[in-house]
Amino acid sequence: MAQPNLIRETQGPECCTIIGRRILHYSSLPSTNRAAFEEAESGNPEGLVIVADEQTEGRGRRGREWFSPGGKGLYFSILLRPRCRKENFSLLPLVAGTGVANGLEKLGVKDIGVKWPNDVEISGRKVAGVLVESRKIAGGMFAVAGVGVNVANREFPPELGDRPTSLLLATGIEYSNDEVLSLLLGEIERYYSDLCLGRNEQLVSELRRLDVLRGKQVTVSMGAEVTGTAAGIDMTGGLILETPDGQRHVVSSGEVEMVGPVSAEE
Repeated sequence: MAQPNLIRETQGPECCTIIGRRILHYSSLPSTNRAAFEEAESGNPEGLVIVADEQTEGRGRRGREWFSPGGKGLYFSILLRPRCRKENFSLLPLVAGTGVANGLEKLGVKDIGVKWPNDVEISGRKVAGVLVESRKIAGGMFAVAGVGVNVANREFPPELGDRPTSLLLATGIEYSNDEVLSLLLGEIERYYSDLCLGRNEQLVSELRRLDVLRGKQVTVSMGAEVTGTAAGIDMTGGLILETPDGQRHVVSSGEVEMVGPVSAEE
């Protein structure tokens, strides 16, 4: 159900056979995730991508607002109807986050990392985030993967402090949104296709390479707050947390904050 401010319709890169077969570009939307949910409930097939030049009600994880000013960032959502085991749905944020990180590396961006589960950083500052939401309907499960990338921002609201950055601030290069989108969709599809085939080895390998938490003291909020040392990523994509009592826990979801320096082993 197209909105009245639809600008154009395009297709993704040739390497994509699922994601980006149809891309709808809007001048403004309250939320690309919300628009993608509406398209899903109208019966649209997976792979549809919704892009907006700005979001007036952009959301991040845990209900946070995502700063989405016009002309500064890339904001898009992908409609997915995964043909995989239900338990693998939890890997979708990792698929999207790792795909974004790899795509930015292909642009030539240096010092890219992933802060588990799905924040993408440049030199320790957040450049992109992912919000994956799923819903069950009569025809089965579907998911929407929303991605926000700070592309041309020169400044951010004071309340965000020095946490965020943009591609422009980090590299000095002015990238076009279309160029960035094309690379990101290709990389996300690569890991998504593997997931649908029951393969996650490459995904986990890339997460381990990009992991910025390993060896650091972190607090994980998963109902209760637990503090320990991030000890890597397990084969299910979970964060391995070593607590002071010597126990190892595998965290499948939760909010993670760094609270201490890199360990001597890093």
